[in-house]
Amino acid sequence: MGTLLVKNISRLVTCDDGDQVLENVCLLARDGVIAYIGPETEGMAGDEVIDAAHMVMYPGLINTHHHLYQTFSRNLPQVQNMELFPWLTTLYEIWKNVDGETAYYSSLTGMGELLKNGCTTCLDHHYVFP
Repeated sequence: MGTLLVKNISRLVTCDDGDQVLENVCLLARDGVIAYIGPETEGMAGDEVIDAAHMVMYPGLINTHHHLYQTFSRNLPQVQNMELFPWLTTLYEIWKNVDGETAYYSSLTGMGELLKNGCTTCLDHHYVFP
């Protein structure tokens, strides 16, 4: 993996016990593990360097399985308390008519909810293409 140097980070949100927000720092990661956070030191280098001036760095959760387009249909009364297969067959009749606009706004809503709860990376499983 090598080393990654993110320098000139305007604000680094730590999410530590004190909820510290560090200003104008750098982060050095080796093989995907944070090795150093603090002021840039002379001679500090990385295989990859990102200048994060005017940027905020925020640690986030990773959601590896989501269906963002389904956000629009999650609260339909007719599917509440159904077992899996009746739930799927009922909703497939709705999902087969999903258009680009519905997928777009459902995804924006879903991503906003994920971000609100600390998730910054999401792998979406969109498999319904009308």
